[in-house]
Amino acid sequence: YSKWQEPFGYQEVCAFRIYDSSGNEIKYIIDNIETDSTIRTAGEQTVRADIYRIRFSAVLGPFGTTSFRIEPQNSPVRYFNKIVDCDGTLSNNKISVRVDHDGSLTITNKITGKVYTGIFGLSDEGEIGDGWNSVRPADDFEITHSRLSDIRISVNNSIYGEIIVERVISVPESMIYSKKGIHRSTVKNDIVCCFKIGLAVDSDKIDVRLTVKNVCRDHRLRLVIPTTINSDTYSANQAFAFNRR
Repeated sequence: YSKWQEPFGYQEVCAFRIYDSSGNEIKYIIDNIETDSTIRTAGEQTVRADIYRIRFSAVLGPFGTTSFRIEPQNSPVRYFNKIVDCDGTLSNNKISVRVDHDGSLTITNKITGKVYTGIFGLSDEGEIGDGWNSVRPADDFEITHSRLSDIRISVNNSIYGEIIVERVISVPESMIYSKKGIHRSTVKNDIVCCFKIGLAVDSDKIDVRLTVKNVCRDHRLRLVIPTTINSDTYSANQAFAFNRR
């Protein structure tokens, strides 16, 4: 493979393009390059090689195999479009995702025009149950306010975009059990909720990974996803069944 230098010779990168079985070029990104590695070719035979970890979006054929062709190039291969705007908004031709002032999301379906607001709100309540039963104490209150502490763009290219949204919600550190009853502590601690939100170039859904650094006890933290659906019934997930209520 020919290698090109980007920029000014600080790093050498192999030049190649990827094609599907119909000859259509598939755009890709390079996530990682591990140089001068040892790979096994056959049996115990090994060679030295550079290992490229790449990412691309493609359609896989059902009930069979899907093949792709990698062709070396004699000139640099670059793709310039981006998924994430400078304000942290993710967007493709199907949906857009905007982070609001409190860290929740506004998702717009560009196909239907429908807008969903308040996605991934946070709600926290007291908890005095056990490992099987969730029990909310009579003397309780619900915390729905969280503050946005940071937004970072972690991946941004023509194939995939990802932002990291950090939010903080202040929660009583524990339940207090006394002769006068059960109530939540007046001492609060900050719980950090880190959202990784990703969007692929041709996807109609977002990828979300939530990490919670929990430093409090005796509470139930829930993720709120408003659907704006008006209905007389709903389905509740319980052990061994979905119950309609």
